[in-house]
Formats: sequence, C-alpha cells, structure tokens
Amino acid sequence: MRHAKAEEGLGKSDFERDLHEKGHKRLIKAVAYCKQQKANADIMLASAAHRTTQTAETMIQDMGWSPDILQLDKSLYLCSADTILDQIYSLDDSVQHAWIIGHNPGISDAAYSLNPQVSLWLPTAGIVALRFRSHSWQSIFDAKNKCLFTFLGDKKR
Repeated sequence: MRHAKAEEGLGKSDFERDLHEKGHKRLIKAVAYCKQQKANADIMLASAAHRTTQTAETMIQDMGWSPDILQLDKSLYLCSADTILDQIYSLDDSVQHAWIIGHNPGISDAAYSLNPQVSLWLPTAGIVALRFRSHSWQSIFDAKNKCLFTFLGDKKR
C-alpha cells in the first residue's frame, strides 16, 4: 500500500509531512473497500514517516485490527523495491497476511516486480493485494501468485 495523500508540508521536512484532508477522505474509501474484500493483517510494516504512520494507524483502527501488528521502520522511508522485497522475504513463516505501507517509487516497483499485471504506479492510498502459493516468504518471488484485489482510488479490481 502507498501512503495516503500528504500535505505540502511548508516549514516541515518531507519526513514530517502529515496527511492532507483529501488523503483522509481517500483512506476512508480504501478502508471501506478492504472491508468489502475481507482483508486481514497479521503484521503491518510501515515507513516511520508521519504520513505512512498515520495511514497505517488509520487502517489498523478502522479495520478493527490489533495495534500490536504495526512495526515502524525507518529503512522503508523512500527506499527501493529491493529493500521492500528484503523485508517481505525476511518475514516469519507464521505470518499469513502481511501489509507494507511505503512510498513511491519503491512500493509500486515492489508490487510490479512480484506481479507485472498490477498497476505500474500506485496512486496515494493505492493498494495491491496478492496471494502467493508458497509456504515460505523467502520463496514468494518464484511462487505463483494471484492478484486478489487492487484499490487505485476510483478504479478497483
């Protein structure tokens, strides 16, 4: 998932930018769509930037998930797809449903590298949900996968 739309952040560093009102509105739509899809989460890794933290906390609260699943990680801030994929590959195999909330271009590139049929560029609050036929997170790159759903703002699949 890409974080929701952030404010311009005048007088703030990029890391400190908060969600914009439009971001909150689109995030509400994303949550509603995830509820329809019966999305679940055992762990949520998120960049420690304010906008991704706020996106993650809103998703967790509004979906009714435990706040204990959230793990903030500074290394996910404006990182490459490889960093995101490394985080995924290192997940414990007891985890069934994992969420990563990050920034473009890394988050879009990671989703596209796992399934080239998904959107090449995620909009703010965009979501790609994939299911892998694998017993280990370390082997998902070579595993068959299916796109369960996408949320791309007004375009859903």
